[in-house]
Amino acid sequence: MPSKTNSYLFEQGKAEELFGNEICNMFRSAAYSIINLEGPLTNSSREQDKVKPVLKASPNAIKGLRSLGVNTVALANNHVIDYLQEGYEETIKILDEAQINHIGAGKNSGDIVKYESIVVGGKKICVYNVSETFFNSPEKDYPGVNIYDEYVVCNEIRSLKSKHDYVIVLYHGGAERCQYPTPLVRRRFHRMADSGADYITAQHTHCIGCEEYYGSSYLLYGQGNFLFDRMGLAMAREGLVTELDFSTEKVLIKHHCVKVLSDGTLSVSDDMWLNGFRERSLEIQNDEMVERRYREYILSNRKLKQDYILAYQGCSFFNKIMKRIMPKSFERKLEKRYTKEQLLRILLSLQSDRTGENVLSMWREVYDGLKK
Repeated sequence: MPSKTNSYLFEQGKAEELFGNEICNMFRSAAYSIINLEGPLTNSSREQDKVKPVLKASPNAIKGLRSLGVNTVALANNHVIDYLQEGYEETIKILDEAQINHIGAGKNSGDIVKYESIVVGGKKICVYNVSETFFNSPEKDYPGVNIYDEYVVCNEIRSLKSKHDYVIVLYHGGAERCQYPTPLVRRRFHRMADSGADYITAQHTHCIGCEEYYGSSYLLYGQGNFLFDRMGLAMAREGLVTELDFSTEKVLIKHHCVKVLSDGTLSVSDDMWLNGFRERSLEIQNDEMVERRYREYILSNRKLKQDYILAYQGCSFFNKIMKRIMPKSFERKLEKRYTKEQLLRILLSLQSDRTGENVLSMWREVYDGLKK
């Protein structure tokens, strides 16, 4: 996703200056390349009402993607509808004009493009794109993305596997800035693998996570950021470019670690992530460790706790009395106490599996603390 530091390079189509020669050569020589486009390319100024941030970039940024040699962009994420229908439609128009394919979203609930079929090395491959629920659900007459519904998704993967040699799933979800899979995400990955997915990667975490070999499937819990100069944390400035080689009988998987520099450009370093990545990957072989690491993440995430305790305002003794004396007028008064930001945060916690899992664990910790 372009940012203030590098948008001019995107708009001028200077891929070598943005991504470096090694990444450019990798993309351009590949039989097929796909990236997650984290937000719309639009001039629209009308934002969606949602828990911030909202993202967008100039339509001219398409020149950078085209110069890099991107074949397809994945749109099933939590930002592609940030500028509503106008922003989404402008993005699709720009991608189509640039002859860059797109999967994972659609102009309405009946128009979602969920996957793409390609042939590489004589093998028929399916790339399937799905997202957790955020402010991105499609409606009958409104755009949105392919939302994870376990029954639907697993049945679709099972059907797609019967028609393809290899199924890749790009899953937009997981806990942000958490280098381990949450218990919910790990269960979902196992179920998708059981249904026939050969390779599954989680995006949205904004950090490099860990890997797991599950049966014959490869699971990557957190691919990190590719070129996303919008977060200051060191872990959010690193990511994995994954290369899959289909020229041999067994698919070879190789990761290339990249880092966003202070000027918003990309640097390649293939060894900087190995030790921590491998240690975490060994840890998650223990189910109890997965639960423990997620609990540690919840306990250390002060912002999560502050945001949602403020959103779910507690009930004082005075409020209890007023509720009994003047129930209707008190109810209206109480509703007006909530800001739009608080209401949006409450809606997100109720409709998003990702946020709901975090908030549920947070409240459990609060409750356990009161019992001590």
